[in-house]
Amino acid sequence: MSNKIKILFVEDLQTDAEMARRALKKEKIDFTDQVIDNETDYKKALEKFNPDIVISDYSMPSFDGMSALKILMSAGKNIPFIMLTGSMNEETAVECMKAGADDYVIKEHMHRLPLAVREALRHNQIRIEKEEIADALRKSEERFRVAINKSPIIVWSQDKDLRYTWIYNPNPGFDAEEVIGKTDEEMLPAEEAARLTEIKKRSLPAGKGVGKRSEQLSREAFLLPVSYRTPDG
Repeated sequence: MSNKIKILFVEDLQTDAEMARRALKKEKIDFTDQVIDNETDYKKALEKFNPDIVISDYSMPSFDGMSALKILMSAGKNIPFIMLTGSMNEETAVECMKAGADDYVIKEHMHRLPLAVREALRHNQIRIEKEEIADALRKSEERFRVAINKSPIIVWSQDKDLRYTWIYNPNPGFDAEEVIGKTDEEMLPAEEAARLTEIKKRSLPAGKGVGKRSEQLSREAFLLPVSYRTPDG
């Protein structure tokens, strides 16, 4: 890792924590860490230490890994979690993964820990980026809806067969449900439908539409081949 990461070890045995440290250092992972062994200190560390990743022993006398994982999930933090255990059967491993663990490492195979840490951090970064993109998209869509609601713009989309799939902000009195799933040929005179279909097919390869002033929109104009139109279109 190029940047030092913060690791929170949930472990009651310092010898096991040190074994994990040695495995990470051997693979040139640059980190600082904190070791806790109880629920109270764990909750405090999640807030104050603010780790980049949690590595927890599965079973401890006064606290356990599944409890630590549930607390982390409930907190809603984007922090990867790796379960570290002396032994684990397939059923328990599945339970951990379903509960939200990013990975699990058996202590006898501690050499796997560095790879597990790198992969967990990488996948978490991907998750964060996807969430940021989704959030930006939601905000963009909301701004778009506000703009549409405050303007005489009509928006719709058609599939590759030129069937109407979605209509937003239609003219007053216009029943959008009458149009969804239909083509121009099913709603307009044959000659006019053929003209519009030809225009649309010519515009599809270039990814362009044909616009018309919104104040001139009528039932016929509404079916022109655009998915976005403005008053200046």
